[in-house]
Amino acid sequence: MSDCRRCYRETRDEAYGCEDCADGLARDLGETPWLQTQLDISITRQRSTASTPSNGAATRRNDLLRDLADILEDGKLGHMGTPWHETASRAKRNLQATLAKWVTYCARERVRHQATNDRLPADNLPAMSRWLMWRVDGLMLHPEGLDAVREITHACAEARRIVMWKPPQKFYLAVCGTPWEGIPCPGDVYGVEGDDYGRCEECNTTHEVAARRIDLAKKLDDHLCTAADIARMAVYLGLQAKRETVRNKVNVWHKRGRLVPKARAANGDPMFRYGEVRGMLAASFERTQDKIGS
Repeated sequence: MSDCRRCYRETRDEAYGCEDCADGLARDLGETPWLQTQLDISITRQRSTASTPSNGAATRRNDLLRDLADILEDGKLGHMGTPWHETASRAKRNLQATLAKWVTYCARERVRHQATNDRLPADNLPAMSRWLMWRVDGLMLHPEGLDAVREITHACAEARRIVMWKPPQKFYLAVCGTPWEGIPCPGDVYGVEGDDYGRCEECNTTHEVAARRIDLAKKLDDHLCTAADIARMAVYLGLQAKRETVRNKVNVWHKRGRLVPKARAANGDPMFRYGEVRGMLAASFERTQDKIGS
């Protein structure tokens, strides 16, 4: 019995690596087919139900951006992302090359295994990972086997970071309008969750997020909106409340006569002036926050 050359835990028999290192390698190889699926999703900018909330938060956010753009007549917002994720593609290539390297090593060194045959696997991640799983214990009997543990687990960790990473929320802050050669810039301004400043995608001018949100809210003041529309817009523009709570409050105010509808939507829902409701919501939720803090 000796110490593992990677983590210094005790090994058994003539092994160079310990059981913990072998188990970690086996787990990563077992997870490789799932990692490939998730990397492919990231590469094509799709979303999997296994890794995102129901219906897709990103889809709902982009729908809201389009609704807001329609209200303000600022055009289409169909450029939220790119169709290719090079980072995920690079991670997939690295994982494939790493497994292929150790398949070649195991075949050349005739690494011990309990598989039913010695045929080489197909050149794809699921096949190579399953083939290597049969040889995890055999690799621990080779000095180079710990290099396999290090390289394969590193490649899997890189892929896992990419598929589990969630980009910060990007939000719309209206048209830039900064004068440029005498003409207002037509570019769209976006902010990123947690940042104090947003940036125009056309002229790269920075804009204060808080001021932009206030200005955006004021532009909506004269628009007629249903309770559902008001809830979506108010929460998006910074009201600290849940959307359903806001919608219920607006409907209660209507039933109690505090809000008088200015028109009816096509489906018959009452419509209110956004600016009137915005002020009432701000006052109501500000009092609620004061009570919580006291």
